[in-house]
Amino acid sequence: MKVVIGVGNIFMKDDGCGSFIAQALDGLIPIDVKDLGMGSLSIIDDIRDYDEIIIIDAADIDNDVEVFEIKTELEDEIPQAVISMSLGGSHSMSMRDILTILNSDGKNRKIIVIGCKPKEIDVGYGLSEEMIKNGLKAIDKLKEFIDFDVDEAKKRFLSIIREIKR
Repeated sequence: MKVVIGVGNIFMKDDGCGSFIAQALDGLIPIDVKDLGMGSLSIIDDIRDYDEIIIIDAADIDNDVEVFEIKTELEDEIPQAVISMSLGGSHSMSMRDILTILNSDGKNRKIIVIGCKPKEIDVGYGLSEEMIKNGLKAIDKLKEFIDFDVDEAKKRFLSIIREIKR
């Protein structure tokens, strides 16, 4: 089973991109979608039953959007950009922590992280113009893993962002 997870704090500007994308995808794509927001320790329970997990989140990366494919049993091969990601604010779990816990049950999972480069991570609601463009690119990248109506997903994403700016 596959799941798409949007992660991010919508009250920290560009950090909320993954959550807004998940909201746009909900009910549109043929697999489960979860908007985990800032995540928490319960993230493990939310994703434990899936064998393929696609995470969309803001990430400290070089390019506008980057895709990382990770096998949980190959923890030593995880890129630094993914290792440095955390879920849950001040009570956060690092991506390494999450992968270690997921790997403890012996089920080999494929994890795909679609990282979007933020311009502004600061208190505020809404996305920068750069992050809106990166969010649209992330939706394009997701098409490599799931068959869905990309144009409709982009329309929904932009509609959510427009509502925020009102």
